[in-house]
Amino acid sequence: MKLLKLPVALLAVMVLFAGPAVPRNAGIHGINGGNPSAPLTAAGGEASLLVSLPNGTSYWFYGQQALYPTAFNLTLAAASYFGISLNYTPYPNYGPEVNEFGGYWNSNSTTSFTGPYWLLWLWNSSDESWSLSNLGVGAVNTTSVSSVAWSYSLLGPSTGNPYLEPQQTPLDPMAVPSLRGGSDGSGYGAVFTDQAVQVPSDHLSWTASSGGSPIDIQPVDSNGLSYYVTDGSNGTSAVLAYNDYGMRVWHATIGSIGYQLSSPLLADGTAVISSSDGSIYALNASNGRHVFEIGHVSSSADGLTGSPVLGQEGFYLLNSSGGLDYYSFNGTLYWSAAIGGSSYYSTPALLNNTVYAFGDQAGSGVLYLLNSSSGATERTVPVNGTVYGSPSVSFGKLVFISSQKSQSGAGYGNVTVHCLSADGSRWLWNYSAGQSSGSPSSTVLTPSKVIFSSGGKLVELNSSSGKQVWNISLGSQFSSPSPYAAHGFIAASTNSNSSSLHIISLSGSPVWSFTPKGGNDYSLSSPVFNSTTVFWADDSGHMYAFQKLDVINFSYAQHLGTVNFTSLLNSNIKGAVNFTWSIAGHAAYGRNVSYKFTVNGNYQVTVTVTYSNGTVASSSADINVNSVSPSGSGNVLGGGLVTIAEVIALPIAIIVAGSVFVMRRRRRSG
Repeated sequence: MKLLKLPVALLAVMVLFAGPAVPRNAGIHGINGGNPSAPLTAAGGEASLLVSLPNGTSYWFYGQQALYPTAFNLTLAAASYFGISLNYTPYPNYGPEVNEFGGYWNSNSTTSFTGPYWLLWLWNSSDESWSLSNLGVGAVNTTSVSSVAWSYSLLGPSTGNPYLEPQQTPLDPMAVPSLRGGSDGSGYGAVFTDQAVQVPSDHLSWTASSGGSPIDIQPVDSNGLSYYVTDGSNGTSAVLAYNDYGMRVWHATIGSIGYQLSSPLLADGTAVISSSDGSIYALNASNGRHVFEIGHVSSSADGLTGSPVLGQEGFYLLNSSGGLDYYSFNGTLYWSAAIGGSSYYSTPALLNNTVYAFGDQAGSGVLYLLNSSSGATERTVPVNGTVYGSPSVSFGKLVFISSQKSQSGAGYGNVTVHCLSADGSRWLWNYSAGQSSGSPSSTVLTPSKVIFSSGGKLVELNSSSGKQVWNISLGSQFSSPSPYAAHGFIAASTNSNSSSLHIISLSGSPVWSFTPKGGNDYSLSSPVFNSTTVFWADDSGHMYAFQKLDVINFSYAQHLGTVNFTSLLNSNIKGAVNFTWSIAGHAAYGRNVSYKFTVNGNYQVTVTVTYSNGTVASSSADINVNSVSPSGSGNVLGGGLVTIAEVIALPIAIIVAGSVFVMRRRRRSG
């Protein structure tokens, strides 16, 4: 991210001497642009614009550059298409100044110049990052800069730098960079676009292994990398980052006491992980190098079991021993608030200027509403029972689940879904989900629905009335990983001795399901869906990515029963060192091989390529052997991808070390 270098004193002088005819923030770099400079270069054709609201909702608008020649044209079109309120002032000498988006106004303080303000960003395709604009929004030419973004941010009081760049990018427009998809904890991917979104694919593009260490928490996805955290029975846990091809980009270690229940938070170029050893670790998101560590955050024997939540100037974290902390991205503690009791396996939620967090006091929960800037308690709400999951707060509502034992040994007891007004002042409804032998999930909150999992069922409620709309049996499970909803679909999984992944439409219709080969692995990990890819993991340490993409391939030609096979490698990956074929159950080796069939018929052929870094790529298809049949391709309809578990002909060492490889998704170029 390219930052401002303007001190507060200079900002004050610029504002004081701007004069009445000049926008108050016209001279501040990045705020609606500023003084013109040479534009960035980009490819022609399509232009895109991101509007990122502070409530976690984002909008992508795409259009032809010829129809929208400036960023201001795109801005007007996006506001109109999505129905977002927009206020701007057309200054004759400086062009338009955007004052408000979606009800969020620029600060009009004359004593503080830290904002928040609407900032204009330009996409730099050469280094694949957002840069603050030197141009006014009306002067940004879409033939020179193909993607722009609006974000609402505070500025650092000493540097004038914005605290955060936009979380989505043209490379990853539907990124899911934190637990539950965003800071409001809604579990709803509130990223909207005018482009058609496809049904989640059931095609297993790649799978990789952690080496056997369980993965118990939702993976996250940011700017082309997916991130996973493993348990650490030997005292250390692994943080793993995989690229578009299912190849490991980096591996880092953090402390652990044998399990990890925190998803990473990806922001400001950093991956922040709260650990079961009671410490916070910040890693460089690109290479995994340690940025800083904050030790002994929690005195609880469980360490830190909640995930960090993104704020305007840093991140919030329940410390599991009766407190909520707010940190900057350099590790500085802004404030710490006592909320009483412990907070096991719970993550706070943030909406606008309020942080929502639960504390457990002798088996009864207390919901705290705190001021996000000061940590001062604004309201407390007592709750009967224990809250294990996270609150969902959005669309004017606050939803969460509690469970209360009716007698000793009755599992988790009675499960109840609660709905309050977002300010915590009014109870709207309660829904009894009955007894559950396992812990219930967190809730998904959409504009009209509440979705949760409990007792082996996935349930949808009407968010206004609390009445059940539908329920689907997912099978028995020990506890319920939280579902995630985005773009018209729900991704949900089970935790049992035969865990499975399910994709279901918002209307309750099953789309597809997946059970790993072997079928005896538990999974606490919640799945996540970013519109192109479904990510999931399980206790065997396997990571899965589903999407429709071209796989590594082979072609073949035959003559009088002799079939010549040619491997077709993806040109983006170098370093293939071994080619292994399984042809009708017989092994062959080499980039190109021949095999003599004695009987016509259908035969399965698999080609497996091992790369120098240990990645394993496989493709399989049925071929028809006939002395008069034409040439064909191994990548035929229905051929599909063979997973590590299915490639039974591979040596054990390769199976353990490898990961099935294909391109994860085609990315929209900047």
